Amino acid sequence: MDTIGGTLTVKVENNTRDGLGIYREPVEDADQSLSDARFTYARVGHLILLKILPYREKDWRYLVYDARNQRVVRIDQV
Repeated sequence: MDTIGGTLTVKVENNTRDGLGIYREPVEDADQSLSDARFTYARVGHLILLKILPYREKDWRYLVYDARNQRVVRIDQV
């Protein structure tokens, strides 16, 4: 996971040819790094639950990574 270039990116080692990861979405502060963000995670079976608060943002983001199919879904938006 990183937040380089104004984008929150979830990566899995050697998963894409372009290096852009399996999931991307913009963050408000383009100059932040991952160390500026707050995050926690929990492994539940083949799922990894991610709770992320990008730098200078008010709302947490909730993502679920499914290791079986290497997909990420954001679950805090309808």
